[in-house]
Amino acid sequence: MDTSSARGGDAQHFNGSDRQKLAPLRSLVIVAFAGPALACRSSWTLAVMETPLPVHRVVEEWLLWAAWQSDPKNHGKQNADLIGFDEFDYVVRKHPEHAWQCILATVAEARAKPFLGVLAAGPVEDLLGLYGAAFIERVEREARLNPQFAWMLGGVWQCQIADEVWARVQKVWNRRGWDGIPE
Repeated sequence: MDTSSARGGDAQHFNGSDRQKLAPLRSLVIVAFAGPALACRSSWTLAVMETPLPVHRVVEEWLLWAAWQSDPKNHGKQNADLIGFDEFDYVVRKHPEHAWQCILATVAEARAKPFLGVLAAGPVEDLLGLYGAAFIERVEREARLNPQFAWMLGGVWQCQIADEVWARVQKVWNRRGWDGIPE
């Protein structure tokens, strides 16, 4: 495995089994021991790093996952080589500003159009549920400027979103084509 490609580098030498091994890793911890006598009793954490994948990698990995997941022949199956769901979920929960950039990049990606409902019901719904007050002004602005974004918002359900944030989402979303509403 070429670990330089694991976070942030090019994925040229990064294969499926490498992804499976690295998917659960969220931090790098370097531990030093104070000599052999203390090795069983004492350790110090020297450094902890948490770095999300770059925006383009999160989007690419998520698109691979969404395409696989949406294929009817894969219904009910799992694919441990696909890390897109976990990566997007990770950035939403731990790096919300990065997640916002990933959401915008996904909506802008033409290949994502068939999966915008999945984006709405997953990362967008979760971001608004966890950090809605911090992002609602940006959501409103983007929905007013970007019809594709406003349409994608139509697939968001309230779930854990605060009532005040939810009311503002409903004012800017485009529900045409969702849940039997004519386009």
